[in-house]
Amino acid sequence: MEGVEVLYFGCYRVPGHCLYSKVTPNMRYEATPWGNSLDSGLLTDDYYGADTEPTGKVVVRHKDGWTAIAFWDRSGDSRPGSNTAFLAKADMTGEELLALARVQWPEVFDRRPGGWPPLKIDELEPSKASGPA
Repeated sequence: MEGVEVLYFGCYRVPGHCLYSKVTPNMRYEATPWGNSLDSGLLTDDYYGADTEPTGKVVVRHKDGWTAIAFWDRSGDSRPGSNTAFLAKADMTGEELLALARVQWPEVFDRRPGGWPPLKIDELEPSKASGPA
């Protein structure tokens, strides 16, 4: 999908989770349909149990013409609840968004020594979260 910008939520260069755009500086959570739910809210309703969640399983969400993929990720921040999400204002599959994210945010994928285990996308199991779809 040419011309689609992928936003990144997670740790970028320093610990702490923020929403990043390579086009728009100071991107705000409210610019997405998930708002403040980006920080673990795409993955679970129980943030405090997040330190036991396995890394690598990708959750796919669709809302208001946007697509998001999210997964537990401690490669940029080892604290419990650390997660990564990629979002695009486009309707696409999780595989398509993951492929675009790898192209537009290679530094996120390169920061893991030895590379990433295969990320398993399960389009049929959105997550344990009952909140934002």
